[in-house]
Amino acid sequence: MPRQHGIAPSQLFRCRKLSNPGALQAEEADKSVVPVFRLQGIAAQVRSLQGLLAEKSLQDEILKEAMEAVEKNEKGLCSS
Repeated sequence: MPRQHGIAPSQLFRCRKLSNPGALQAEEADKSVVPVFRLQGIAAQVRSLQGLLAEKSLQDEILKEAMEAVEKNEKGLCSS
């Protein structure tokens, strides 16, 4: 159909590509474009991993305090 109207397929493809609102900025900056849904998925994954990291950090602190308490207790038993 495009050829009937004197439009080359490459021109049509380029127009479709540039019709994306972020395409002009990405093309000018020579960077790739990430679809919004992919970006949202990555952001959700980052939030999940941050939560896991916070949980593990808290567990680490609790274990450190427990180890210090055990060491104190062992020193107290040895000195009696």
